[in-house]
Amino acid sequence: LLILTQKSSQKFGDVLGIFYGKYQWTNNVNETYRKYINRICS
Repeated sequence: LLILTQKSSQKFGDVLGIFYGKYQWTNNVNETYRKYINRICS
């Protein structure tokens, strides 16, 4: 699904931390997922 270079892999790791931290409380899964993808693609 995701083809990661070393740089994007590091960024993905950072985003993953954000996803499980900042957005963990979010009950709206679709909104959380949208923010998660936007962080990766930004």
